Amino acid sequence: MHNVPRDLDALVAEHARKAARQNDALAKAGKLRVAEFTEDSPAEAAAARLKYIARERGISQKAIAQKLEVTPAAINRVFKNPDRSKVSTLRRIAQAMGVELHELI
Repeated sequence: MHNVPRDLDALVAEHARKAARQNDALAKAGKLRVAEFTEDSPAEAAAARLKYIARERGISQKAIAQKLEVTPAAINRVFKNPDRSKVSTLRRIAQAMGVELHELI
């Protein structure tokens, strides 16, 4: 069994305290996002995340399509099946929604 240096234990404990303070502050501000773990496939989870962020930001698929100069049907296909979309397409949608790509997945 490996001995964990005390410095590492202290660092991990401080990181946990900091994360708890941040979560408390977000909860008080009504901005805490709760992650739900379900049996959804990664693609279904990504599709749900896309829809959630769009709803949260108050941006419609039609508005995203207009920003990207594509049809609403094209955006709808991405929202339903993000795993079948190119990363560049997802990146453009993220940009249109004002979020980072990693926030969509």
